Amino acid sequence: MKRIITVILCLLPLGLNAQILGPKHHLEAGIGLAVPGELLFKTDFKDSPAADFYAQYRFDITPSIAVGAIYSFVLPHKGEKVSESPSYGNISGRTLSTHDINAFAEFKYNTPGALDFFVGVGGGANISHLKFSESLYYSNYLRPELSVHAGVEIYNHLRITVRHNHDIYIPSSESDIFPGFPYYSVNVGWSF
Repeated sequence: MKRIITVILCLLPLGLNAQILGPKHHLEAGIGLAVPGELLFKTDFKDSPAADFYAQYRFDITPSIAVGAIYSFVLPHKGEKVSESPSYGNISGRTLSTHDINAFAEFKYNTPGALDFFVGVGGGANISHLKFSESLYYSNYLRPELSVHAGVEIYNHLRITVRHNHDIYIPSSESDIFPGFPYYSVNVGWSF
């Protein structure tokens, strides 16, 4: 948690000085709630929602089209086993945290008023840290990921975004028991 606060505090001066870069460059930082995407497929674990921090850079190619990169971190959250899968033995829970790094393209619909709507699509990498509660077993996964997002920007600064990140599950063997760690998030951020 201290590292996250340190990163946010380090990015804040950059964001305050973003106007020096010109009106085409935007830095954004925010916080939100990440909800695991178990609705997409059957899993052996049900994970709890967790806080999500993110930082984003965007460059406006035109007033309506931007490209950029985003880093988000979902804080460690617990998951409980909900099936009787023999693959897990007597393991009943796990703790999971994820890091997502994505490049994206975004279309912004500029309205005459204070509200601008946007939608974007991207891809990158998901790094997941997994620990089972009954053991000292840790595991890290690096997987390709797709992401989509949509939201509203108020007065060119306050952004409310709904995002879906879905890591691409590539089985490494028939005994691979992890179906991936997709999630939905709702974020509130400030764009400079």
